[in-house]
Amino acid sequence: MSHKSTIDVAYDILAADRDPLPFSELFRRAAEELQIPDVKRAKKKSSLYSALMLDNRFVSLPGNVWDLRKRHRYEDVHIEIPEDEEDEEEESELDEEEEDGLEIPENEDNYD
Repeated sequence: MSHKSTIDVAYDILAADRDPLPFSELFRRAAEELQIPDVKRAKKKSSLYSALMLDNRFVSLPGNVWDLRKRHRYEDVHIEIPEDEEDEEEESELDEEEEDGLEIPENEDNYD
């Protein structure tokens, strides 16, 4: 059994394969390499998916296909998320509060 983490094994699989892989195939191959018992596979599967989402070495492509980010241009994989008008209003309100400033009492740093 390997002492590598599931995410590192997934990285090695994608690096060696040189092609993007569907998540199910990527997990199947990682689970086989790590010899993960069937009873633990469901939990490990969700853990790997979460790790892939958080690890900036990977990129999610359409159809739940995964690849190494370094193989793709930023413009091709970056998703622009439009700002919501409510978010802009909240930011404006926060800016106004910052302008008002906070009144900090003097000589009140003694917490006894």
